[in-house]
Amino acid sequence: MINNNRGFSLLLAVFLLVVFGFIGVSIVTMLSNQSVSSSEELISAQAFYLAESGIEWGIRKSIVNGSCDNISSKEVKIENQSGYATVNVRKISDNISSQPPANYSELCEVTSTGQINGIKRKLKVKFKQ
Repeated sequence: MINNNRGFSLLLAVFLLVVFGFIGVSIVTMLSNQSVSSSEELISAQAFYLAESGIEWGIRKSIVNGSCDNISSKEVKIENQSGYATVNVRKISDNISSQPPANYSELCEVTSTGQINGIKRKLKVKFKQ
């Protein structure tokens, strides 16, 4: 009867080792997936802020120049240490007479795409000049 208990104890120990090993591998896999997801969220936020900087640059450039049409380059690439923003400024309302009314405001559109490590965030803003 003692020999039967030794075999059962050995079998139980091996079974418990396999079960605990499986649980350990599952936990490590879940934690590594969560870490990758957090990294991608951080990069996405950085790309968003880069695109937002491009929007601010485009608005400032059109205000300083007095018009959306007076910007020297319509599409500009603003580079950062880890990525870049592509900014496009254009005039939307161009179908008015040669003498616009006194209270006329030019309507402009700024589109900016921030990209870091293949992750892109795109923003589009319309504003009156």
